[in-house]
Amino acid sequence: SGAGKTTLINAFVNHFFEKKYSDERLVLIPQSREQKCSFPEYENEIDEREYQEDAIGQSKTKNVKSYKLNKDGKKILIIDTPGVGDTDGFQQDKKNIENIIEGIKKHAFIQAVIFVVEPVFRLDNLFQYYLNEIRQILTKSCSEQCLIVCTKNTGEIEDEIKAVYSK
Repeated sequence: SGAGKTTLINAFVNHFFEKKYSDERLVLIPQSREQKCSFPEYENEIDEREYQEDAIGQSKTKNVKSYKLNKDGKKILIIDTPGVGDTDGFQQDKKNIENIIEGIKKHAFIQAVIFVVEPVFRLDNLFQYYLNEIRQILTKSCSEQCLIVCTKNTGEIEDEIKAVYSK
């Protein structure tokens, strides 16, 4: 949905590997043809759709993909998913939710789910429905660890995001 999930994942990977701002950036998911994946085991995992550079703000991730990373005995699983509020409409959203649920079910242990949204996204009944669909398949402790990260935020929608958790 163009909210910045891929950018956030790449930033998270750099944090996990303790990269400093002055270090060369690690790239798990390239965002252009010029960028290369820093992890050889995932070099061939990128969909052609992810390179649609002229489609700023459009949904690029179409498939659920899992990445397992290790550093000094610490392990992390990152599941990259299509967004909800897809630019291709409600039917694509419905398919995305089904794919997300199937992708999550493939893993025995998930500690948290992060929803990445823009300030202009709609905190409406449809989003609440999607959130509830995903939370139903999670363990109780994991469903309590569902986070909403708002990219490109000026701080104006904090009350709306808090409202999602009070429902």
